[in-house]
Amino acid sequence: MLDATTGMKSGDYLLIQFGINDGTSTCPRHVGSARYQQLLGVMASAAKARGAHPVFLTPVAAITCSGSTAVGNRGFLTETNAAGSANGVPVIDLHRLSYTLYNTLAFCPNNGDYTSGPVGAFFCDDHTHFEAAGAKQIAGVVASALRNQQIPLAAYLK
Repeated sequence: MLDATTGMKSGDYLLIQFGINDGTSTCPRHVGSARYQQLLGVMASAAKARGAHPVFLTPVAAITCSGSTAVGNRGFLTETNAAGSANGVPVIDLHRLSYTLYNTLAFCPNNGDYTSGPVGAFFCDDHTHFEAAGAKQIAGVVASALRNQQIPLAAYLK
């Protein structure tokens, strides 16, 4: 990212998302709220110093069902929004958008089998990471958010 020859250039966009695997305090990589916000700020400052445009994304949701409804399950949501405000960086709420998509696709209720049916085609067997089909749909959600929030990168999307 920072290499002067091959890294970010002026006018590039940098989408920044953390917190998928380290959002709970029981994770050995967990850094805490203040440090998380600080690290997002470091990334934003580095991008801006290169003339690039950072965009923060809240962590994408894993599939977690409460009865027939997919629900949110990630941390660092408030921190991502606070870092966006503090650093003048737009924030895409991918957490909300992702579990809203899961509800649209009727992934719940789920009996815990993440390897078959529509859920298995969307997620890897860990119910967090995506198969190609799921990744394309999540990318579509991000593209729609870029358009809806009028982030100029959207002008380059098909």
